[in-house]
Amino acid sequence: MKSMLKSIVLLGFTIAICSGCKDKAAATDDSETDSVKQELNCSYFKTGTFTYKDDKYSGWYEMRNDTLSVEMNDLTKEQIISKISWLNDCTYVLKYESHANMDDEQVPKNDIKVTILSTYKDVYLCEVQDSLNNFRLSMKKTDV
Repeated sequence: MKSMLKSIVLLGFTIAICSGCKDKAAATDDSETDSVKQELNCSYFKTGTFTYKDDKYSGWYEMRNDTLSVEMNDLTKEQIISKISWLNDCTYVLKYESHANMDDEQVPKNDIKVTILSTYKDVYLCEVQDSLNNFRLSMKKTDV
């Protein structure tokens, strides 16, 4: 009887400790989620002029308004024009319209979905998806 009582007390103690850990973990997760939500300021990046942070896109910049994206390269004079459809504050789809000074093979003709994942000051990290690729890149807003 004593050993059974000890087991019950030990089990109750273990459950109390574990549920306390679970509550603390849940509280931590919620506060981390809230801080990310507060930092995710997608509407600030809907329009403006942006440069790519990655050196492999050197010379390229994007000018964007509510409905149109114009990507240009100052070095090569290449240009891609796409329509923008915003799905929500942080996700939009680019639909190819036209291009200049580029070979047809270089131009993405399929829709491109862009999702802003995080923002910090004048920089955002986004995920870019089309039927062939899925990658992340950072852009900086330059018209602040």
